[in-house]
Amino acid sequence: APLDALVRTALHDSPTIAAAQAALRSAQEGYVAQRGSSVFPQFDGKFQATRQASPAAAFGLPQLGTSTFTLFDAAVNVSYKFDLWGGTRRQLEALAAQSDYQRWQLEAARLTLAGNVVTTVITAAALNDQVAATTDILATERDQLAIIQRQHAVGAASQADVLTQQAQVAQLEATLPGLQKSVAQAGHRLAVLSGQTPDHASTEGLSLAALTLPAQLPVSLPAKLVRQRPDVLAAESQLHQASAQAGVATANLYPQLTLSGSIGSETTSIGDLFSAGTAAWNIGGSLMHAIRQAGELRAKRRQAFDDLDQATAQYRGTVLSALQDVADSLRALQADALTLQADRRAEAAAH
Repeated sequence: APLDALVRTALHDSPTIAAAQAALRSAQEGYVAQRGSSVFPQFDGKFQATRQASPAAAFGLPQLGTSTFTLFDAAVNVSYKFDLWGGTRRQLEALAAQSDYQRWQLEAARLTLAGNVVTTVITAAALNDQVAATTDILATERDQLAIIQRQHAVGAASQADVLTQQAQVAQLEATLPGLQKSVAQAGHRLAVLSGQTPDHASTEGLSLAALTLPAQLPVSLPAKLVRQRPDVLAAESQLHQASAQAGVATANLYPQLTLSGSIGSETTSIGDLFSAGTAAWNIGGSLMHAIRQAGELRAKRRQAFDDLDQATAQYRGTVLSALQDVADSLRALQADALTLQADRRAEAAAH
């Protein structure tokens, strides 16, 4: 129960987890924002007041001189960019992959933090037991020294026996400060992992006797263990993102079609806005294709595919490292089981 409580506290209060959660929220909001601006038509309202002078000569009537007036303009504009080549879809796909990456980074941070807390607790418990055992042994050695000193006083032991026992006591006393330092450092690490300052460190009550091995380890097929690792899934998300960016770079080589229009009212008197005879509207489309930038766009496409090759290689490297970790862990479990059996036999024999 204390170990479970420490893990829960760490997962709740750790700044590492808070940072990973914020990064995930940021990625998710970025996806929502891009989706809103790309998938749906864009609407905006405009109100404008302009003081201007226009010469009548511009309309072929120089005799009328120049007119000075204030023009009020209120309109609603709408535009929509057609995703003819899938660039918008692939951009959204890249942002979704970025959200997946941050989600697996959060999961990795949670697993790493929980593992570090458990490892630190086991280390602190082992150190506490070492301190207790060393203190007991030291008390026994001091009692033995007192016995040898009394034997020396009556001539039953030599001065060399006394000095040998004193040296043994001193050597044992010298091991205590190092153990106590390690206990304090484990407590400091445990406090920081839990999101607290080192002055809140405490390892009281932590002992190996309070910890039990799991009745059955959750071992499955190595391939399944690799598949569920957050680092592998995060690398897969990065590969997905690089693939989507390559699609965006390809779509940018082709013409982009945009449809736009507006409707509103223009008048020289603000009170006449939206009255009869003041309506103004326009509708049109544009087809844009880069000509001078074609070389730049092709270079960016090659760059995107180079990034895709890099992400592919990194993904393969992550999978290979994960396979090695899983293989090492399974072999370590087997060796640890044999070591535990041998230690139990040695303990029974010492008993």
